[in-house]
Amino acid sequence: MENALKKKGMNITFKQRPHAEDDTAVAAASVLAHNAYKEALAALSNKYFITLPPGASDKVIETGREFVQRYGAEKLREVAKFHFLTTQYILDPEMVREPESTDFTPDYFMSIDD
Repeated sequence: MENALKKKGMNITFKQRPHAEDDTAVAAASVLAHNAYKEALAALSNKYFITLPPGASDKVIETGREFVQRYGAEKLREVAKFHFLTTQYILDPEMVREPESTDFTPDYFMSIDD
C-alpha cells in the first residue's frame, strides 16, 4: 500500500505497535470502525432476512450454510470474508473445526471478566 501512495505523491509512514489504543486517535478510530462494522452487519442481516452473527463461531458457520442454501455460494461473497477459514468451513461441510478451537465471539470476550 505504501508504494501505491508514493506513486500518488503521498509520503506516509505506517507504524505498528502494541497497545496503540493508548493514542486517543487510534482508540477513536477503533470505536468508529467497530460501529461501522456492526451497522453494516445489521444492514446485511436486514437485506437478506437472516441474522448474521459476528465472529468465527460454530453459529457463524451454521448461519453461513443456511445463507448458502437460501441464496447460493456466490451471494456469500457479499456477506463474508471469502479468504477466511470460516468461509471454507461454510462451503465445505466435510471440514470439521478442531474441538479445541476457541470461539472468539463477543460473548467470549464478555465472559473473560467474569
